[in-house]
Amino acid sequence: MPAEDVQVRLSAHVARKIEHLIQRERIATSIDEAVADILERGLDTLPPRTAIILAGGSRRVIDAQGQPVVLPLAQIHGKPVLEHLLDLFRHYGITRVLVLAGRNTDALAACTEKHRDAGMDVRFVAEREPLGTGGALRLVRDLVDHTFIVSNADELKQIDLNGMFLLHRGGNGLVTMALARNGGAAHYGRAALHGAKVLAFDEKPAGPPVSDLINAGLYIFEPGIFDYIPPGYATLERDVFPRLAEEGRLLGYPFVGQWFDTSEVSQFAVAEAQWQDINIFKAYDVRGIYPYELNEHVAYEIGLAYANFLQEGPVCVGRDMRLSSPELAHGLIQGITDGGLDVWDLGLCSTDTVTYAVGRHDLAGGIMVTASHNPPQWNGFKACRRGAEPLSGSVGLNEMRRRIEARATAPSAHPGKVQSRDVLEEYARHCLSFVDRTRIRPLTVVVDGGNGMAGKIFPEVAQFLPIKMIPLYLDLDGNFPNHPASPIEEENQEDCKGKVLAKAADLGLLFDGDADRVFLVDEKAHGISGTVLTALIARKMLERYPGATILYNAICGRIVPETIERYGGKGLRTPVGHSLIKAIMRREDAVFAGEHSGHYFFRDNYYADSGLIAALLVLELISEEKRPLSEIVAQYDRYAASGEINSEVTDHAAKIAELKARYADGKPSEIDGLTVEYEEWWFNVRPSNTEPLLRLNVEATTPELMAAKRDELLALIRSDGS
Repeated sequence: MPAEDVQVRLSAHVARKIEHLIQRERIATSIDEAVADILERGLDTLPPRTAIILAGGSRRVIDAQGQPVVLPLAQIHGKPVLEHLLDLFRHYGITRVLVLAGRNTDALAACTEKHRDAGMDVRFVAEREPLGTGGALRLVRDLVDHTFIVSNADELKQIDLNGMFLLHRGGNGLVTMALARNGGAAHYGRAALHGAKVLAFDEKPAGPPVSDLINAGLYIFEPGIFDYIPPGYATLERDVFPRLAEEGRLLGYPFVGQWFDTSEVSQFAVAEAQWQDINIFKAYDVRGIYPYELNEHVAYEIGLAYANFLQEGPVCVGRDMRLSSPELAHGLIQGITDGGLDVWDLGLCSTDTVTYAVGRHDLAGGIMVTASHNPPQWNGFKACRRGAEPLSGSVGLNEMRRRIEARATAPSAHPGKVQSRDVLEEYARHCLSFVDRTRIRPLTVVVDGGNGMAGKIFPEVAQFLPIKMIPLYLDLDGNFPNHPASPIEEENQEDCKGKVLAKAADLGLLFDGDADRVFLVDEKAHGISGTVLTALIARKMLERYPGATILYNAICGRIVPETIERYGGKGLRTPVGHSLIKAIMRREDAVFAGEHSGHYFFRDNYYADSGLIAALLVLELISEEKRPLSEIVAQYDRYAASGEINSEVTDHAAKIAELKARYADGKPSEIDGLTVEYEEWWFNVRPSNTEPLLRLNVEATTPELMAAKRDELLALIRSDGS
């Protein structure tokens, strides 16, 4: 990607990055001064593209096989520490790496082949005799003439290099040092920090430490550093950093990512147990923590891989209100257009707005930048292709991942163009077409947007309805200051329930962060389960489409198939997961599908889910019934359910086989995990796609029977099987 295309210019874009850093409390006091300095001096914020790894030491550790190995080759999670460092640099778009090596050059070179094959320029510089960290660095003086990164080779770290560089550029220092917190160990260099300035640096202090901030072994240097390195054997830690601190030219960047000193035997074991490899490609989407796992550079690579996968355009891109979403959308769009596809930039919108735009305008695909209900530091991408068909691990995502890892993505000779498009009003009218607005009564409705995208989309619809809307947390705020945008958890419904009672409202609607899911609260402030809402909407759709096919997932309650049968429909049970459900909907031409998790899919919405359409159908239903929602729901809320309970289980298959044998007298189904039905109760147990967990759901005719069977099953699941 050309430098001029990836360079983050100042003004609003940098301001958003700074706001994000402030909100994450990475840099406590001086970030505003740093940015002001950047603006005043007109500096660019193009991150370094060269890194240097200090790997000349000969210290050895005992690896997992009991063999002594030199530190950079010690394996954590089956991969040498050196490879982990190269992964970190590639994650931030660093393409040139100089490795300072001693006698182990051949062995070190062998473990860099994968990265070199993927296009990384990895070169080795021989340290023929011990020179210390400063003396070794002096060897590359003629090879770097610009800002560069330096890392020790015996530490694992996960750090926001973009944020660190932004502080470095604005702080006008010669060196910026990454700082981790470790209050107990005295054998690390310590930094006393005021704002971003290191006031004093003490290498492995004998007396009381100057602070709990330790040197994490990663730095950003300006070329002027070489003037501070004395001739002969010299260390940065003792011969350079203290002097820079005295002169006010040493900056510090505290960070909270993972950090392990693998030269310590105890830390090596901890790293093996606790290190978390970056894996942002999930079963149905891309998700990760910004910026450690997902950043602008990674977004660009994903956009380019997406363009290469589709090979046709145009596509649309929307984003939610998270603080990192503008940066990720910027990188994503740049990657897509570099791949040769035109992009409709939808700006701030909900996920279901993106799928609508793809379906309605016959676009080749679309991506929503969102992490839905996840905490503020998370972000991700939900992608689809023509017809609003979602991408998943088996459809597109794994192929894109392989392209990125193999550096097999290719820019086009004819870049695409970007145009801004606003489809919000037409999407609102599309949703309203699912109901008869003249039949909706002037209901009082509390709408809790959780500071997510419902705050933008629901008022657009409400203006065409006779309802009295009572807004709750509809202002867009990626910090989620009031409660997490995950209304499936009861604790996140409390404010809405309180407002419903205080305002004598007819119901409450709660949306998740990207507004594609909805949850309901009745006029008595009782939450309504996804199972019950699926049954209610199934009834509505069957009244409109007699005899139609309705889908429900494996852990929806028994009332759903009973309702479908009662109203003359054809019910089909499906595995959990929106990609699977949408595919089955198309195959069976189902008019509606519901999930316990608050996803509701409609054939006439391009087989996609929409919390907004589901909410409108409930408003119409209440209006037609002319009685309180609690009375309508009562006839559907006849069973006691456990909710989903997770248990840590390593061998999923063995435990499910054990349960199948234990409950062989029931009626089994293996559509998704194991379901066993009895006359008065049933259970489902299914494995997690990403964790060593089994998920249990139990439903029974009475709370007492449900509790007894729940406890019985949990005891079996959590036993060792002996």
